[in-house]
Amino acid sequence: QEGYRPTTDSSATVTKICSADGTWQGPNIECGMVNCGPPPTVENANPPQYTTTTADSTATYSCKENYSLAGSVMLTCGNDGAWSFPPACNPIRHPLTVNVIGSTTSEENTVTGPDGMSCTSSCNTAIQAGTQITLTANAGQGWTFLGWSGDRCSGEQKTCVFIIQGESRVNAKFSPPPNIMFVTSTKQSANLNGLEGADALCNQRAKAVAPPLRGTYKAWLSTATASAASRMGMASGWVRPDGLPVFN
Repeated sequence: QEGYRPTTDSSATVTKICSADGTWQGPNIECGMVNCGPPPTVENANPPQYTTTTADSTATYSCKENYSLAGSVMLTCGNDGAWSFPPACNPIRHPLTVNVIGSTTSEENTVTGPDGMSCTSSCNTAIQAGTQITLTANAGQGWTFLGWSGDRCSGEQKTCVFIIQGESRVNAKFSPPPNIMFVTSTKQSANLNGLEGADALCNQRAKAVAPPLRGTYKAWLSTATASAASRMGMASGWVRPDGLPVFN
């Protein structure tokens, strides 16, 4: 009957023959209660809750912290002696956004982090809940790291350590190096081929020193329609190549 099945030493069906003396002859079938045994273990789940393991018994599952359950929370012991299909406990992942503020080129400043993250502008990834991560601010040559902001990091230390507990947004702000002013070490011809030629000469001389000066340079020259200062745009703050201030 339901909830029972033949024991190990008996077949599922037996045949009996009615003999001439009016009695049935043949083996008897032996039935025992269906028993599924302990319910299966699920990775990253708490131990299942159950009281019996016979037919129609149930086992209830729950996931450990930072994991979510996919599938049925309850298993049932079937008449075939097997538990129904178990659930899975999958890691919960939260989005992490890192913004690098102040950079003008991709090589200047970076924020490094988990899983090979190397962010130069804005990066988005997903990290498993409960994971402790470390973000490190790396300032490019001449740049200065000003500090962290956002909902997980603060202060001016170069590293930020926190545990992922939800959506996280972190900003790393950098200050660019000061503008450099230099005087060429070589004499130049009076014919510079206009401002464009003078600018090209400045950039050539900037690259000729060791180590080469970074950035783009303009000659401090004026024309009838443009002053030398106006050619510098919004730039301000000038130092010599050795770092000593010139003017602002």
